Amino acid sequence: MVLVFGIFGLEGSHPHSIFCKCMASDESQVLLPEQIELFHRYKDEYASRIAEKLHSVFHFHRASNQRNVENDLQLLNSDENIPSFEVGHFKLDFKEPFCFESQVVWLTANEIGFCFVLDEKENLSLAETTLRLIVQQLHDLCRVVLQPSDLVSKIEKIHFVLDKFIPGGKLLFMNHRAVRQTEKEAESVLKLMNN
Repeated sequence: MVLVFGIFGLEGSHPHSIFCKCMASDESQVLLPEQIELFHRYKDEYASRIAEKLHSVFHFHRASNQRNVENDLQLLNSDENIPSFEVGHFKLDFKEPFCFESQVVWLTANEIGFCFVLDEKENLSLAETTLRLIVQQLHDLCRVVLQPSDLVSKIEKIHFVLDKFIPGGKLLFMNHRAVRQTEKEAESVLKLMNN
């Protein structure tokens, strides 16, 4: 179960939240209704905690791999698809943010971090594959990696992509044919949204 999807700016020494959505609902039975309410009430604080942890992990990972932003930008500009960027996972402490252990799967591109906060028993491989798919879709539709400042005007597209690929926060096992069909459906609906 995906509890939270987030997009974070990781440049410099002060990470910031660009977009954060609680995917869990009352029907999910992973979070208690009180926990969902607390998340919505303290969403900015929780997003800040996740961003700080992701920022720390990202910069450690980047320093150990000796990668730089300039090379990443060249790869982005030379290809329609997002190249392979840093990806990983870490656990959140008991107090961050849901009062039970959870794990985070993250992917970074151009100092923009995308992450899922997951139930601790969730399938990490499936979560990573789904996160890559969502980032690719967001990049194709919104140029999210190259123009993160424009996301405010594209919130409805982000919500649409999330609802299509992780409905109600549920990770779906999708073969290539199912992914392609979902992408086609999303493209047709988004064309209508643009008109």
